[in-house]
Amino acid sequence: KHSKPIHDEIALYKSMGIDGVVECGDLRGFLPNGLQFYTMGRTLFDTSLSAEEIAEDYMRYAYGSKTEEFKKILCDVESIIPHAYLSRKASANDKVSSIYNPAVAKNIEERLPTVLEAGRRLVKENYNSDVRVETVSVRLFEHYLDLVEWLGKLFSKKAAADDEGAKAIYPEFVDYFGKKECELERYFNQCFFFNYLYYYVFSNTSKIEFIV
Repeated sequence: KHSKPIHDEIALYKSMGIDGVVECGDLRGFLPNGLQFYTMGRTLFDTSLSAEEIAEDYMRYAYGSKTEEFKKILCDVESIIPHAYLSRKASANDKVSSIYNPAVAKNIEERLPTVLEAGRRLVKENYNSDVRVETVSVRLFEHYLDLVEWLGKLFSKKAAADDEGAKAIYPEFVDYFGKKECELERYFNQCFFFNYLYYYVFSNTSKIEFIV
């Protein structure tokens, strides 16, 4: 979901006669993987490739023969915490909050534990590979599942307009991942992520008086 807009925008630039894009953003965003960076690079060189073709190519290199299984976990997570929700385009009532959606909260509570369990089982079964890139990809996926679990805890509260519950979870979330800084420093910019997350979640104060 995140890589397709990158592909489409670069293809649009090409159609306007713009042959290059300079990205000044952070390059440490590999949870769950580096598909967005790969999509950007491939599209800059060849706009005839679709986002789906690029994604299939990348996933095959990252997860080898288990590509479909890893894709399923990613798709299941997206169906529970949708891109539209994270983009503030799926509020059940904007008067309450742009990220208020009780259905998302319910989905997280009812479905996410099962998906995380399946994902961790898949990681355990493929933790070591003869191909280094697959080993690294799977071990990063393990951290991604931890990230999703904590995001689930946070958004299950916020989506239900429980701001105080979300605020109580946030410092525990930061502390948990802070202990992984040395391991994840090359792949995950914690400062950027958690500062943005704090602003994203808590600048949206829930106005419970508008809940019907």
